[in-house]
Amino acid sequence: MNKKKVEGLPTLQGVASVPFRIMEVQGIEFPVRINHPSDVVEAVKDFRSADRECFILLYLNSKNVIIDREVVSVGTVDAAAVYPREVLRSAIFKNAGSLILAHNHPSGDCTPSEADKQITRDLIAGLLLAQVRVLDHVIFSGNESYSFSDKGILLEMTQRAEAGLHNFGLLV
Repeated sequence: MNKKKVEGLPTLQGVASVPFRIMEVQGIEFPVRINHPSDVVEAVKDFRSADRECFILLYLNSKNVIIDREVVSVGTVDAAAVYPREVLRSAIFKNAGSLILAHNHPSGDCTPSEADKQITRDLIAGLLLAQVRVLDHVIFSGNESYSFSDKGILLEMTQRAEAGLHNFGLLV
């Protein structure tokens, strides 16, 4: 893949890249080490006031340092389509050891929906097969946030996914 510069913005195959443009405009400097969900919120703060759901992936190395950030979906006021196979492909391509999922809720209510929980379960299971761990899913809006990890939901989802994959002989 060849990245080019067009009018000062990195592009991929001639199309302006949203994640790069956002990082440049907001002045986010990498690497950023993630120690707490508040670090995640800081890394995606430029999406806090977005009027549509934006689903963002933070790709991390083995030291929990962000090696890349990507917007994988920009949706509507209450949904954003995320495709596990595309997330898996990107994680492998970027050589990520782990991922953090993040998305905004324009409504201001950070409570996860059933769809939020389902995509988290799907991504955990799919990524486990490639030995990429999901460390958290953070939903944010304004000054509020909800961390699946802090609430213990992520650990439970990961344990269930591991058990299911073990039962089918897919995980050693």
